[in-house]
Amino acid sequence: MPLEKRHFHRKVNRIYPDLRGKGKEYIKFIVENLKPHIDHTYRTNPEQAYMAGISLGGLISTYAACCYPHIFKRVAALSAAYYRNQEEIENIITKSDLSSLEKIYLDCGTAEAGENDRVSELFLDSNQTVFQLLKIKVKLAESRQIEGALHNYETFKRRFPDVIKFLTSET
Repeated sequence: MPLEKRHFHRKVNRIYPDLRGKGKEYIKFIVENLKPHIDHTYRTNPEQAYMAGISLGGLISTYAACCYPHIFKRVAALSAAYYRNQEEIENIITKSDLSSLEKIYLDCGTAEAGENDRVSELFLDSNQTVFQLLKIKVKLAESRQIEGALHNYETFKRRFPDVIKFLTSET
């Protein structure tokens, strides 16, 4: 069940709700310009595009999966910063047809904010809420809670081989 609508992102990082990124334009650029260039320049299988990201990259990867599930068929989000747009990503997932999405992987550490247990708990709750919505809509969805993992590149680096195995396996 989604987190109740309560301006969740303000509770975590106290940012203004009107502060918006350019995620829609970024994903459109990837789909319309970058991916076609890569597919034309390199030996790829254009029908098997995957996307993965960490932190805000996890948020944008999930967003891409919702907007272009026929293009990004397997997606991973590590310690995704969903809190930044919690209510919006929940609404987008709820409204999206994700039937062509083959797999989605989410993970999140239990100590994302280091010694700030409350923020770490909110971060984990945010990721778990998104996963609950996704697992209803995606054929194969996996979520892992990584005990003691911090929100930093050292812990992401250690987790990434398992992410690649999940995305590329046949089951």
